[in-house]
Amino acid sequence: MSPENSQTGDAKNLFTVRAQKTDYVASKTIICFIAGVLFLLAFFLGGILGGSIAGLPFTLGTAGVAGLIMCMLSKIFLMAVFVAIFLLMAVFARQRSWMSICLSLFDGMLLFMMIPMMTPLDSGVINVGMCLAGGVIFSAAIGAASNMILKRTNLVG
Repeated sequence: MSPENSQTGDAKNLFTVRAQKTDYVASKTIICFIAGVLFLLAFFLGGILGGSIAGLPFTLGTAGVAGLIMCMLSKIFLMAVFVAIFLLMAVFARQRSWMSICLSLFDGMLLFMMIPMMTPLDSGVINVGMCLAGGVIFSAAIGAASNMILKRTNLVG
């Protein structure tokens, strides 16, 4: 049984439930965004706890607690940009996992340079607002591009 029903335009979503192709993109985006946020929080807390256990000093410097919170919020909102781009790469690659992984790693390396510039440790409201706006705009635009690709092609190669 194929993941797509050509008569209805349905496709299996993340939970293998029949869904319209647009719901497929939305469900993947939401689940990946939540997973990315949990990953960032776990990484942050693990870094603090690991440093504490190892006896490493943790100083905020001039950033302070507010800057650290703004930095984390900026990174969380920026995650929406990465999720949308990686989803587009997966849709473009269709069932070829190797191509999806290679394209995602390539894009990830290019985008990795943006993270320290857009989300410095002393982030402010401007950084948070720009990352939120970028996340919303990129998710909407790239989600629409993913849906256009899905309308013209099948999910299976």
